[in-house]
Amino acid sequence: MNAAQLKEVEAAVGFRLPEEYRQVSLNFPFRPIGRDRVYWFYDDPKRVIHDTLKPLADGGYNRVNWKNGYLAIGESAAGDLYVLDTTATALPVLCLSHETHAFEPEWPTFEAYMAEWLKTNEGEQTASPEAKAQQRKMKLIVLILIIAIDLPLLVLLFIWLAR
Repeated sequence: MNAAQLKEVEAAVGFRLPEEYRQVSLNFPFRPIGRDRVYWFYDDPKRVIHDTLKPLADGGYNRVNWKNGYLAIGESAAGDLYVLDTTATALPVLCLSHETHAFEPEWPTFEAYMAEWLKTNEGEQTASPEAKAQQRKMKLIVLILIIAIDLPLLVLLFIWLAR
């Protein structure tokens, strides 16, 4: 996100975003893992706004125990909402269950949340275009070899069966 988008989020949610969150959002450190999108940290102001104002909207959640100052920042692979408690000094990250609608503490600080996801994301980055082209080339070579070996064997099999 850029500074204008962060101001848009602040205007929509009605509170100032913590500096730690602002810095991460301005310098988005994640890339998709394989073909999977980044879901654990939203890089889209509309998603942050929507999920903060209407958390779990498609699951019938009626904002029970939702506090002013909670900010939706991402989601788990299971669809649970990661929520930053901007009212607490340590900036803990909570998980809002899409099944039970209960809040569970997940990370004691935003810093711990970021550290875990950076570690998870480390070394599993998407391949460069050159590496992807090399992978496609190797797959094609393997396919050609399989066909070159199997085709004569199939012909011999049919000849043998035809006898």
